[in-house]
Amino acid sequence: MLRQLSLILSITLFSVCSVFAGQMARVVFVTGDVLLEHKQHKQQPVVGDIVQEGDLLTTKDGAHLHLATVDNGFISLRPASQLQISSYQYDANHPENTQIKLDLHYGVMRAVSGTGAQAAKQNYRLNTPLAAIGIRGTDYSVIANTDFTRATVITGGIVMSNYSEGCAQSGAGVCAGQGSKDLFANQGNAMLAIERDQPLAQRIDNPPASSKPDAIAPPRPEEQKNLNQPNNAMTHNLIPVIDPTRLSDLEARLKPIPTLENKTVDTATNTNNTVANTVEQVGRQLYWGKWQQVANMPAEVVIQNLNQMNLVALNPLFVIAQDKGSFTLPAQGHADFALTGSQAYLVSPDTSKTPILASVNDANLSIDFAQKTFDTKLNVAGENLTIPFYAQGSITPDGVMNASYQNTNGAINGSLAGANASNAAYLFQTRPDIASKGYTAVGATAWQATR
Repeated sequence: MLRQLSLILSITLFSVCSVFAGQMARVVFVTGDVLLEHKQHKQQPVVGDIVQEGDLLTTKDGAHLHLATVDNGFISLRPASQLQISSYQYDANHPENTQIKLDLHYGVMRAVSGTGAQAAKQNYRLNTPLAAIGIRGTDYSVIANTDFTRATVITGGIVMSNYSEGCAQSGAGVCAGQGSKDLFANQGNAMLAIERDQPLAQRIDNPPASSKPDAIAPPRPEEQKNLNQPNNAMTHNLIPVIDPTRLSDLEARLKPIPTLENKTVDTATNTNNTVANTVEQVGRQLYWGKWQQVANMPAEVVIQNLNQMNLVALNPLFVIAQDKGSFTLPAQGHADFALTGSQAYLVSPDTSKTPILASVNDANLSIDFAQKTFDTKLNVAGENLTIPFYAQGSITPDGVMNASYQNTNGAINGSLAGANASNAAYLFQTRPDIASKGYTAVGATAWQATR
């Protein structure tokens, strides 16, 4: 039954692989009122959230959203805009097979093509209410509504076409036949446009500056910084954010497994290196442990009743869940935390190499409750290899820890629990670009406030 759980989770969730089926992007910047709709669930996204195929993104007046795509691309959704991720299929091993279809229902966006989009330009499509836009390897901006579509090019080129028998709005890929127009960055101060009463694409030379997308909805100062930020993309298989509202499908699959209903946790025998731990005994409790079999060691189920809990975070080896107990985040003060439980492995991308059981050392976690921020660092060591991990980020009113992507060398997801937020648990995973002899660190930690 434990192996069945591992199989279900490995199929359902984002694990260590090169195929990003359905995983579209990570949020790297958000400000203002933004809505992320996934299936029937709605939420305000935060930095570190995963955007998936099928999601609908809406920005209100004054709001901006920046996304780093799985193929090292970038999207900026400007204020008063709505973007549907209709399809985003990317395989890092075969980028030429990438399939991308986006629907800008209204508003302004900037898109910078990633490696998948550039390798499969023929399979890329951005739809607006009036036009289909394809790319030639591109950085472009577009504004769209039911009256017109206008686009400018920063680098590369685009092709714009009206909808027709040969270019159906329901179709996919570039439309480059009769009625389409190309625009390249080296053509100077030009813009492509389609008007409702003039449905064929036109190239407008030297249009009024005020008519361009970047003038109608200017970029935030952070846009170019986030675009140029190294390693902003998701191609490093970082830990996904597991939002409790997104787990109905997963929980439905797990309900029939009786092992989860009957498993108990022996808190009296837990030590620093246990794979099962109850973090807090008062108010909301957190549970963490290893869900995946690794290095010939079996998975450990630490959730006494998954159907009554929310999953907080999951990485390729570990999981954190919390019950539905009460929790209040302190409004003021500062706390330092001591590590009370941990387990980690050093993992190679070469699946023939057995993961190395490692120890977590020199661990620190501090939280500023007034600012709702945290700062943490630790070292993961095993078999003469040491990999550091560090992160700074924010804490939601419900105690969820979110990574600030610009200030971490990996990914971190966790939560606070207990009276006065005296306990914490988080999962971490370092990026391959800081690997030691090809190994990355994957682990789970539990903490107690020392105050």
